Amino acid sequence: MRTMTLILLASLALGCKGSPKGRVKSGDEGDTVGARTAGAETYNALIEEATRKLLKAEEARFPEGAVRKIAFVGIENRGAEELGDIRDSTNQIIETVIFQAKRYDMIGQRYVDHGLQVNSMRAEDLFLHDGREKFVSVLRAEGQDPDYLLWAVYTTLSTEGDKERQRDYLLTLELIDARSGRLMQKETARVRKAYR
Repeated sequence: MRTMTLILLASLALGCKGSPKGRVKSGDEGDTVGARTAGAETYNALIEEATRKLLKAEEARFPEGAVRKIAFVGIENRGAEELGDIRDSTNQIIETVIFQAKRYDMIGQRYVDHGLQVNSMRAEDLFLHDGREKFVSVLRAEGQDPDYLLWAVYTTLSTEGDKERQRDYLLTLELIDARSGRLMQKETARVRKAYR
């Protein structure tokens, strides 16, 4: 009986000690820095920087007052870490930055998903002329004719030191002409992180 009581008390003590705790961060606090992998601070910086650079570079190509429509069609992960919920967050942050730019209209993700599903296509199929034509025709029928397709690629570059490991996180955005398939603009953002 005494042994059973000790085991129960030890279990409770360990359970209480290791209980996760949370708090709501204030608006002026920075994001938590990931200790083993990239986290919010890394991906938020990558997404916002790459999107702003891409839009700024491209808007010089078209006349003042003109508005271009963009369909965000996919994310490719070539990095060392799984994206998990970063995939959906990337889409939402890019849509918000583009919406705030005022010179672009973002085609809603539901239209994009529908355009791919109707033709049983994957986003990679849009790089071929026939796939792009089918996709654009579905969106056009809904009044959502895109000028550009936007593609995102995550990559990493890792370096092992004696006492520290560095990983560079890169996000490359490619803006593709929806009609010709021509690459119109390409921008990359990079965040370097050190891990001990």
